[in-house]
Amino acid sequence: MVDFNEDIAWVVIRGTMEKVISEEESFENTVNKIKDIFNKDLDDKEKLFNIRRRIAETFKENAKGEDCIWPFRLEGVLIKENNKWVFKYLQFAYPFNYILEGKTEAASLIKKN
Repeated sequence: MVDFNEDIAWVVIRGTMEKVISEEESFENTVNKIKDIFNKDLDDKEKLFNIRRRIAETFKENAKGEDCIWPFRLEGVLIKENNKWVFKYLQFAYPFNYILEGKTEAASLIKKN
């Protein structure tokens, strides 16, 4: 769906994504990620936590089967500036059933006081 006037446009796109990966390939990817975690500059507790999380994610994803399809939605707002369309808002959304609670690699970069 696209709706616009002279200086503003709204865009909404809906679709599906598909991931096809064998269990063997998934395990191989996880082993490689674990090797990378060992080489990161993290304390041992953080390394073990990340490894445990990767293993749990792998088993959870493999339980869905080799072929996984899920919906997505992309929406945006564009504004005309100097005769050019510029994104002012862009959001990509899809079902996400994990509760991160700050348990991402990016969270480990935040300095704690």
